[in-house]
Parts: sequence; structure tokens; C-alpha cells
Amino acid sequence: MISMWLVKHKKKLILLCGIVLFLGLIYFLFIYYLVTNGFRNYQKFCSNYIPQIESYQAKHGIYPSAINDFEKPSFSWRYDAEECNYIADPDGFSFQVADGLFGISIYISKEKRWVYD
Repeated sequence: MISMWLVKHKKKLILLCGIVLFLGLIYFLFIYYLVTNGFRNYQKFCSNYIPQIESYQAKHGIYPSAINDFEKPSFSWRYDAEECNYIADPDGFSFQVADGLFGISIYISKEKRWVYD
């Protein structure tokens, strides 16, 4: 009885499974999009400014007050330098970027590393 029903509705079941898999994939990508800040890696993007900042400091003796005037890395049209949340003081600089849904990654120039908060 059940096998006869399966044979009769085989195409409908395959279509239904395909729709469920497609919706599951869309849901997974939506959640992944939120968790990864829209598929953006701000740690990598902001790290591209570190050599420019250190060069500026070596040349002028102080850290720049903003990074908006520095050369933006290639292929970074989805990013904005303001999203790096650059902070400078006489002893060093830092970046504070969103990481996941609730976290923040912080670059500390004195330690030359990223930490997760």
C-alpha cells in the first residue's frame, strides 16, 4: 500500500525534498550572513592599514588622527575605513571591529595582535 503510494507520488516527493533543501540552504546562508557581518572580514581589511599607519608614525613621529586619507586596499569596495573604528593615542593605536553577532575584535598595536572581546 505504502510502496504504491510512493510510486504514484514520486515526482511530488522529489520536488518537495528539493524545496525543503533549497529553503534550508537559504536559511543557513542568511544566518551565516548575519554571523559574518555580511560576509565581511574587517580584521583582514583593517590590517591592511597597519603598515601605512606605522609608516606615517615613523615619518611624522605621531600616529595619524584618522585613516580615511590612506590608500584603500584593492578590491575592498564593500568596506568602509570608518568601520575599523580607528583610535590613536601617543603610545599606539587600535581598531575595534564587529565580529559575529555580538562580539568585537580589537587590534592592539603595542602587542601587535587581535583579541576577541
